[in-house]
Amino acid sequence: MVDNDVRHISTHRQLFVDDFWISDANGVSRKLHPPQKRETVLEREKPWEQGYVSYMGTMKDGDTFRAYYRCGEIGDQGARTEITAYQESADGIRWEKPNLGLMEYEGSRDNNIVWMGPGANMAPFKDRNPRAPENERYKAVVRTNDLWALVSPDGLNWRQMQKDPISTDGPFDSLN
Repeated sequence: MVDNDVRHISTHRQLFVDDFWISDANGVSRKLHPPQKRETVLEREKPWEQGYVSYMGTMKDGDTFRAYYRCGEIGDQGARTEITAYQESADGIRWEKPNLGLMEYEGSRDNNIVWMGPGANMAPFKDRNPRAPENERYKAVVRTNDLWALVSPDGLNWRQMQKDPISTDGPFDSLN
């Protein structure tokens, strides 16, 4: 790194996976350690999770880690029930699935379900724009063959942002 190209990192930790932060290295080498299995972040323990659990999107919101994950049942001929459920953690290691009472599943609201469609694979985020309306502070994208925008005041009570999808090209448009 040349003196006139100084990068200020403050007190933030840096991950040295490449040479971006390193200008000179003598007598040292980079070693990546193999991953170690630790705590389980997500277990299939609820009836609405028994068919499958996949695609978890996580964000830190204040002192809470929020995780939104896809789950559901696989019915006859492979038909799927698309459900987005929620769990949270104070440390990112030990997770709780709060009983939110928002959506009905098999006649009960005793669950952690936050979205039941249209769409799946929720990718949520908190909108930090101070001009964003409070009832749309959280936003997310879900997909069918189209992409849909969702909004929420609290990251739990979701609704479609608009009547029509935000994209009809498909999330992975085929090459024509």
